[in-house]
Amino acid sequence: MDKNSVLIVDDEPLNINMLVHILRSEYICYIARNGDDAIEVANKSLPDIILLDIIMPKMDGYEVLSHLKASDNTKDIPVIFITGLKDSKNEEKALQIGASDYINKPFAESVVKLRVRQHLQITNQLRTIEKLNENLRSALEYAESANQAKSTFLAQMSHEIRSPMNAILGITEILMRDNMVAEESMEGLHKIYNSGDLLMGIINDILDLSKIESGNLEIVNESYDTASLISDAVQLNMIRFDNCPVGFELEIAKNVPAKAEGDALRIKQILNNLLSNGAKYTKEGKVVLEVNAKGSEIIFVVRDTGMGMSEQQVSMLFEPYTRFHDNNGRTIEGVGLGMGITRRLIEMMDGSIKVESKLGEGTTFTVAIPQKFGKKPLSAEVIKNLQHFRMDSASKLKNRQTVHELMQYGSVLVVDDMETNLYVAKGLLMPYGLKVETAESGQEAIDKVKEGKEYDIIFMDLLMPGIDGANAVTQIRELGYKHPVVALTANVMEVKMNIYLESGFDAILSKPIDTRQLDTLLKKLIRDKPLRLDILMIESFANDADRAIAAMENLMAAGENYTESDLQAYILNAHGLVGILSNVRENELQMQAREFEKAGSIEDMHFIFSETPAFLEALRKVVNKLEPTVEIDRSVEGLHSKLMAIKSACEASDSKEAEKILDEIKSQTTSSQTKMQLVLMRGHLLRENYKEAANTAVKYANTL
Repeated sequence: MDKNSVLIVDDEPLNINMLVHILRSEYICYIARNGDDAIEVANKSLPDIILLDIIMPKMDGYEVLSHLKASDNTKDIPVIFITGLKDSKNEEKALQIGASDYINKPFAESVVKLRVRQHLQITNQLRTIEKLNENLRSALEYAESANQAKSTFLAQMSHEIRSPMNAILGITEILMRDNMVAEESMEGLHKIYNSGDLLMGIINDILDLSKIESGNLEIVNESYDTASLISDAVQLNMIRFDNCPVGFELEIAKNVPAKAEGDALRIKQILNNLLSNGAKYTKEGKVVLEVNAKGSEIIFVVRDTGMGMSEQQVSMLFEPYTRFHDNNGRTIEGVGLGMGITRRLIEMMDGSIKVESKLGEGTTFTVAIPQKFGKKPLSAEVIKNLQHFRMDSASKLKNRQTVHELMQYGSVLVVDDMETNLYVAKGLLMPYGLKVETAESGQEAIDKVKEGKEYDIIFMDLLMPGIDGANAVTQIRELGYKHPVVALTANVMEVKMNIYLESGFDAILSKPIDTRQLDTLLKKLIRDKPLRLDILMIESFANDADRAIAAMENLMAAGENYTESDLQAYILNAHGLVGILSNVRENELQMQAREFEKAGSIEDMHFIFSETPAFLEALRKVVNKLEPTVEIDRSVEGLHSKLMAIKSACEASDSKEAEKILDEIKSQTTSSQTKMQLVLMRGHLLRENYKEAANTAVKYANTL
């Protein structure tokens, strides 16, 4: 071990020689005979301790100590004053300005040795502690760096796996919708989809475990309906139970509150893991879910009659990557992360989980999670409906698919640099009848907005070369674009998704695209947004609706004496109503119009004659409801007579005269409504539809 070093500062050679003689056998000794030399040697040699005289020419010991304490290099070196000044005030002053100790002259050799040794021991201990702290800091930095590297790797892995899985699951789902696919091919498609879905579950488990380990998974407490939570958990597992010969029972206690506050999403994840475990390890018998409340805890009990576990297996149950085998020695599908995640989630919510199991007889999991409860319990009717729904709807849900509501009035832009992802997105959006445009880069999307294009939704991929999704939406918002933009991402490791929401996105949709989440977004952002129709749209709808009403009334008036041409006109106009009713979001009437079109094609005249009158009455109410309030245009003198002149010109098929009058009115009017009517009439003239142009002129004239 290297020797410690001592700097001896004194202007008396005799004192220096004595101290060197005392200390040189144990320490390396440096010497300085005045204050300036002492400061220079201390900064150059950095001794472990300094023995300093007070009375010296030019610069006394107090000044030297002040200089040493002011320097970052020497401020931590302990200084012992050795002086002939025995006044307690001098000792007090020395200690106040930073001296570690004070020895009076003449000094005893043993005292000097002990004092120096003690202070160096303290110094060495402090250095050892600092070294340990430095090592700990380095280890912590390394661990944080390794953890960050792991998170980055998992985020990248998530994106790289989810992107092709988006294509596999998306294209498979599109093909599964095709009724022309052969039965054996459909079976193969189902197996592809189920395998892909299993792989996505494994990926989600790995990512969840990583989030928990890194402390990035947060518990979000919000108010929720317990009935919805139970229903969602049951529905999520219905198909799983329908695909195996295992019964499922739901038991709900009368004291379960109707409202609670907690993290409903994580509770559903826990229930899903427990119920899926029950289905996997139970080959016959049943799985039971009991829901109860005790004190301030909600209690879930999941019982199965499956293969059960030994005490050793129970002790290993919550360890990551632990899987058991069935009675034939086959490993159950999955990677064994679900139960470990389940326990961690329960612990994060200050809950508990208890396991009781016996080989060959089944397993019971009891989960208790503290929640804030509302005052009212679930009603008997709600409990009955939840249990009734399970019994009556299990078989129906096996083939449940999202019902695609037509939204032909809507338009979307999908932005993604991967051609396959664009294909999948267009395929999933196709059943809604939406107008779908695509862009292969953030810049292309920005350019479309600059051109003045507007969409009900822009679906924007986040990870793209050049301008990525986040930067693209920032630039789009800077252009004043206010319509919804939804982020598409295969990277679900992002912990603070609200960062994207704050940067301009309205929602986030993960890949592979969940059709249920997509359907919810489309309904919220397109179907349910406030309806805004301009006058031209209303006029077009009214004209088309009037024409359809006339054709359908004509068939009704003919009764049993209708002709083939009467029926064809009826079918054609019913078909037209499907589209125009979609434009004004009259979804119920739109569905009825489609039924009339089908009835006409098979000549179901009883349905047509019995149902059409009520339909036409409802259609007239819609036309009247949408009819705009017309303000009298006083900016054009003799507007009524000019409109009637347009009627006469149209009846004579004189487009030049009609155009001349239209131009004259346009040059005089300041009314937006009149301008809209002019556009409508000019459109009819361009198509040489003189009758419609005349009707529009008369109809507007009658409002003046």
